[in-house]
Amino acid sequence: MEKINFNLKPFEPLESLSLDIFGIISYDLDYLKICYELTGDIYLINIPKLIYGERKNNLWKNSCFEFFVSETNSSKYFEFNLSPSSDFNIYAFDDYRTNMKEFIDLKNPSINIINKNDKLFLEIQINIKDLFKTKIPLKLGISAIIKDINNECYYFSLVHSKPIPDFHDRNSFIIDLLADMGQSTINNEQ
Repeated sequence: MEKINFNLKPFEPLESLSLDIFGIISYDLDYLKICYELTGDIYLINIPKLIYGERKNNLWKNSCFEFFVSETNSSKYFEFNLSPSSDFNIYAFDDYRTNMKEFIDLKNPSINIINKNDKLFLEIQINIKDLFKTKIPLKLGISAIIKDINNECYYFSLVHSKPIPDFHDRNSFIIDLLADMGQSTINNEQ
């Protein structure tokens, strides 16, 4: 499997707490695995209790890890929402925030969560063939919403290309996963 490291940036400077979100993307022609690690003032974060995960809507209203994936030359894309509780959901869009549908063809992605005193690990693995039928170059955007114990939300992404947080913006899909292994990149020229 090929691996790419990432580091998410806060939309605004963090003044009242210290947090870092980084991780690793691993993939091959069949599987995509994303591992997030949240470190810092974890005790100040509103982290839901770990439960048996199920599909739920509106996970982004609380602490939620997200990623977006699309074919390179297509306006269609998928959004994955992952809660530290292990709840999740997957949505398909025809274009930028257009015609959102819950994507149920991918039944139960593999999700693992470890919550330690000063770290939170979240890992998801999916079969790429459940999303795309052919081996083609893909674009990936990674983000997170972190809600603190005072109900303040903090927005993290690889890049922030608009004056407000907008993870659906295609300019934030800066990771190129190429069908030809060994050529993937993160385009940080934003």
